Amino acid sequence: MAKAYDEKEMMSVAEVMGADANPVAGTAEDQDDMTHIGKKQELLRTEALDAGWLATLAWQTGIASGSYLTASQIQALMLLNDPSYVFERWHGTLLIIA
Repeated sequence: MAKAYDEKEMMSVAEVMGADANPVAGTAEDQDDMTHIGKKQELLRTEALDAGWLATLAWQTGIASGSYLTASQIQALMLLNDPSYVFERWHGTLLIIA
């Protein structure tokens, strides 16, 4: 069964509240709030970019440290198997590159 609505029930919230509820007719304070929101969004974008670069650098550092540790272990094994082996810094560098 259909319910009959009177005119007051069919009015929108903005019409009932008056012009104060109209988002277009804002005050200078409302515009300042919107400016702050825009700055917050810009700051969030900057923070997201910083987080991305930080993650990328952390990944690269992890890869490099893994290679360094592997090269050090290979040099230690070479020293254990051949006591006459002499450590040279460039040997480690070549092992990291390899």
